[in-house]
Amino acid sequence: MAWVMVASAAVTAAGAIVQGHAAKNASSANARIAEQNRDIAIQQSAAQEQQQRRGARYALGRQAAAQAESGIDATTGSAARVSAESATDAELDAMNIRYRGMMQGFGHETEAAMQRASGKQALRSGYFTAATAIAGAAAKSYAGKPSSGGGGSGWYKGNESTFGPGSGYGYGDY
Repeated sequence: MAWVMVASAAVTAAGAIVQGHAAKNASSANARIAEQNRDIAIQQSAAQEQQQRRGARYALGRQAAAQAESGIDATTGSAARVSAESATDAELDAMNIRYRGMMQGFGHETEAAMQRASGKQALRSGYFTAATAIAGAAAKSYAGKPSSGGGGSGWYKGNESTFGPGSGYGYGDY
């Protein structure tokens, strides 16, 4: 009957290890996807930033042309302040686009790190579950064996309590 416990423990242990490896592999794949998403987010934000800058240059050029057509000197006074403010706003918009892309990329990078940590933990858990199954089977197998008899150390004698009255470890046996 002991072989049944050993076989059961071996199957449980093998299953736990296989499951731990599968979870680690899935987490690693998810981490690679998150890193790809990070790269995509950064590339998209870079493209959007360039588009924003191109659009801003076009708008600022149209603004300068309109001022010149109206006979306004765009290099002094209110016209110069409006042009400078428009350029500053356009640059802030471009920088905000870059920042959003960086934050999205950071979020994906964090997700990748969490996936990798989760995979490592799943693998550890698989090994601990396997060890627990084997140790549990060994303990059950040992528990079913009769004691060596003859007084011995008394640490384990079937169903007897090592810490009961008269054992030297119980209540009032000081």
